[in-house]
Formats: sequence, C-alpha cells, structure tokens
Amino acid sequence: MRKIKKQKEEKQPFYIVLNKDGEVFVGLLGGQSVWSSNWDEAKPLPYSNTKYLRQQNTGIELIDEKQF
Repeated sequence: MRKIKKQKEEKQPFYIVLNKDGEVFVGLLGGQSVWSSNWDEAKPLPYSNTKYLRQQNTGIELIDEKQF
C-alpha cells in the first residue's frame, strides 16, 4: 500500500488592521468595530476577513503580522 503524501497547505498571511487614528483592531462588539491604542491587544486577521473593516472605515491600513 502506498503512502499518500500530504501537501503542505500554504498559510495565508495575517495582517494587523490600523485605523486613521493609529489604533489597532481588537474585535467586534455588538457588530461595531473595537479599536485600541494598545498594540499588544491587536487581533491579526487574514486578508479575506478584513473586507468588512475596509468597507466600514476610511483610512484603514494593513500591516503584515511578520513586520509587527
């Protein structure tokens, strides 16, 4: 019986979402974006999960988690 090699799944890059006031995204509360000036609380997100934030907020910047 042959062993089937598992293909390595490519991990999507994760991003820290930064608003125009220099605050980072930390989550949602009651459907509203929650931001914090404490960068240690930042919640890294894959690019596909940033669509809502980019649509609802102007001046959003994405920083690659590896650069954070």
